[in-house]
Amino acid sequence: MASRTETNFRRLLHRCEQMASERKFEDWRLEKYISTLQDFLIELRKLSAGKPSAEAIAEYTKKVDFLKGLIETEKLPTVSEKVLAAEHLHPVVQSAVHTSKKDASASQQLRLTSKARFEEEMRDELLGTSSKGDSELRNRKVQRSTEEDIDSVLKHHNEIQEKLAEEMVNLARNLKENAMVANRIVKDDTEKLSDTNKLADTNYGRLQVESSRLEKYLDESCCNWWMWVMLVLVCFTFIAMVVFMRLFPKA
Repeated sequence: MASRTETNFRRLLHRCEQMASERKFEDWRLEKYISTLQDFLIELRKLSAGKPSAEAIAEYTKKVDFLKGLIETEKLPTVSEKVLAAEHLHPVVQSAVHTSKKDASASQQLRLTSKARFEEEMRDELLGTSSKGDSELRNRKVQRSTEEDIDSVLKHHNEIQEKLAEEMVNLARNLKENAMVANRIVKDDTEKLSDTNKLADTNYGRLQVESSRLEKYLDESCCNWWMWVMLVLVCFTFIAMVVFMRLFPKA
């Protein structure tokens, strides 16, 4: 089963072959489509699941190269150069992909049609004649293609403007929401900081009270220690006098 990328590639390839068969070589979309086909080929080579066979990828590459060469041939300045370049175009004769015979021989028909047209233009150029009807038909096609291109460009610009307007509205909405969230966070932090300051003031007051109590206790303890020291000195003096009187009795 073909992958989604391969299916899109086939559809776009068929569209390019159809545009080439209708001789829409001056349509700028054709070159864009060819560039997109080349990007699709790169993606097809990188696929892991649903990857086409090597023969299919080679055939796709030949078809894209043929269309690219056909466009470059159409851009040549002289008819003789176009005829020579058409001789070097290599269409896909046998298809390795399971497609219809019409799709398989599309590139070959394009080559034969283009070559015949180039030879006819060269013959007309050599004979000094040209087909007025073909010229008018070509002019009408170019004019129609130009009008379609202008409509496409205007539509594209309108879509871009609508997308930019939508993105600006979303950006403004996001900025408003972010500002509200930031304001709420700052308000909460301010309240927490105020509560912390109040708690610090309360703790500082309690610390001062406890410091006063500690100083008072230390003062009282110091007085008690001096009293005990004096009492010990008195006792020691009394004992020393008793010992002295025992050692040296009165004669």
